[in-house]
Amino acid sequence: VARANKLICNIDLVTDNSLTTAERAQYKAEAMIFRAMVMFDMVRLWGDFPVITTVADDITSENIEDVYEQYFPAQNTELEAYQQIEKDLLAAIQHAPDNTAGNKTLFTKSVARTLLAKIYAEKPLRDYSKVIRYCDEVKADGFELVKDFSDLFGRDLVNWNNNFTWAKWVTPSRDLINAFKKEGDQIRFQESVVYYDCNWSNYYPSDNYPFMYKCRSANSSIIKYRYADVLLLKAEALIMQDTPDLEAAAKIIDEVRERAGLGELSSSVRKDRDAMITALLNERRLELAFEGQRWFDLV
Repeated sequence: VARANKLICNIDLVTDNSLTTAERAQYKAEAMIFRAMVMFDMVRLWGDFPVITTVADDITSENIEDVYEQYFPAQNTELEAYQQIEKDLLAAIQHAPDNTAGNKTLFTKSVARTLLAKIYAEKPLRDYSKVIRYCDEVKADGFELVKDFSDLFGRDLVNWNNNFTWAKWVTPSRDLINAFKKEGDQIRFQESVVYYDCNWSNYYPSDNYPFMYKCRSANSSIIKYRYADVLLLKAEALIMQDTPDLEAAAKIIDEVRERAGLGELSSSVRKDRDAMITALLNERRLELAFEGQRWFDLV
């Protein structure tokens, strides 16, 4: 947040004339999206926290009493944090770059729209019509599911024969493994869990020990947001809005399931709101396993 604040607060003060007005606006917009992303993690983890959008003055022996409060500010409420996140994202969309298929590192309009969809699903700002709107806008930006789920998570190219025999490398629960098996979800299971022969045993037999497989090495990129998350978020909004559209939600869940080689939801599930909520949570659990989503879904 502090690094983003430095850019946001100071970029217009840069005197280099080669830095155009459009570039300044774009860089500021990307920094605002980055700040919103970090604050979204903070507010979901902690609730109230100090929402800081300025750069503190340097401390000297002469001014320490004057700047003390800048370094030890009071906490803001959870709602105030969400309102700042919303403000940043809505402002950033105006000048952020468009989605670029060849560069996934940019903080684009699509990232801002994804974050807006996610914050409007949260209780302090909850507005399911806006969740649906921004999910649809992400789709309109040209996103679609990668056809092969295994293409999302590459091997460790630094050492292709690397394995996961470190005891702390995220041990999958028996409950999660059983959830994959109960669903017959072999495609996502083999990309999420890998077994190795270890010389120790904490929770499973040493000759067949399961490990998390989404991050293949210390060099793996962490996928912060995926289009499947956006799709399932829209399905949630369709289920949870005042007038549910269960069939539309079921078709979205079916789209995600189809890539995993699974059949459509049953007619009995599609007609029952509670059953659809359970189906949605289960689908998110299997699709997004080990990607830092499950705890927040349950909350």
